[in-house]
Amino acid sequence: NVKLHLSLPNEFKLISECGCDQISFNGIGKCFIAVAMPKDPTYISESFPTTMIYTLKDNESSKSSLEDQYQVDNTELVVSDHFEPIIINHFEKKWEDISEEHEAEETCALDNYNSLKEAADIIVNLVGLSVHNQTDQIDTKSKYHRILLSGKYRTDCLVLAKVDLKIDRGPGILLKMTIRCDDPNITQNIFSVLS
Repeated sequence: NVKLHLSLPNEFKLISECGCDQISFNGIGKCFIAVAMPKDPTYISESFPTTMIYTLKDNESSKSSLEDQYQVDNTELVVSDHFEPIIINHFEKKWEDISEEHEAEETCALDNYNSLKEAADIIVNLVGLSVHNQTDQIDTKSKYHRILLSGKYRTDCLVLAKVDLKIDRGPGILLKMTIRCDDPNITQNIFSVLS
């Protein structure tokens, strides 16, 4: 009998949990926990202390057992957890459908990356949006590239992003992310991964 327990702040609500019947020594098992998110759309990250609770037996046929628990790595809630990546048709038309007044732009230098592909993969993974029209495919000789991203926030708000990557003269990559979204809080949530 194995299950996980999350120490949840008051803003979160436990919906259900599903433990694992048995995990043998050095084995692997899966436990699931469903948690309701806070209604506040600006709530984007959290670290939940996590404890594994289990019944220990010497072997399967053993009648004696010992209840025990073990602190495991914290369960992390990150920006990408709030998005459903979606593929949309006619990206540019959808882009124009969202008013320019709902556009925001952020720039930064990614000093730890030397290739456009490496920087692109990290950004796509961090924001949790879907790549449009295979724009994550980058020619290794290219000095500049644009990625188109789309997704829906947990409040069902559409988010579109254009990510421009450029190899800098020094080490690193220059990044400019332009987002169109009707909710400026969501835009700021995405920009938070750049800092």
